[in-house]
Amino acid sequence: MLQEAIQKAVALHPQEIQYRLDKISSLLAYEKESPDLAYAELVKLIDYDTASHPSWTYQGEAVSGDDFIDLVQEYCNRFFTLGTPNGYEFFLAISQKMNKLHPKNAMFVGNIGSYWFVGQNNYKKAQSYYKKALKLDPQDAASLQNMKVLERKMAAAKK
Repeated sequence: MLQEAIQKAVALHPQEIQYRLDKISSLLAYEKESPDLAYAELVKLIDYDTASHPSWTYQGEAVSGDDFIDLVQEYCNRFFTLGTPNGYEFFLAISQKMNKLHPKNAMFVGNIGSYWFVGQNNYKKAQSYYKKALKLDPQDAASLQNMKVLERKMAAAKK
């Protein structure tokens, strides 16, 4: 029922991104540990042909490219915090997709590092991605913090 209402809202206001985000959120809440449909909807949102519709709006206000990136990052975080193999894999896939679209954005490079760090326990690979993120943005708070945690873990593992 909720999905039908959201679909009607999307049809009535195709430029309003909030309804599409509501759909993704409701799917995430419903699917829990294996959010396949939520992931598919997020990919569709990212892949949406921007030339075929008016610019996105969020609650009636124009959405900038940076705002869109932040919205996608919010969903990346939600996939990651599921703490499930599928959640980590979807987190990685979205981060890689966004990294290809925005290669100078340190956030998605750092996300890939976090996948390797938390999702795979591959410290060397994680370190490599955090270093790449910090080359793009030496002030990237998440990568700086994650690098510190990673270095402590690596030092403890050597003992």
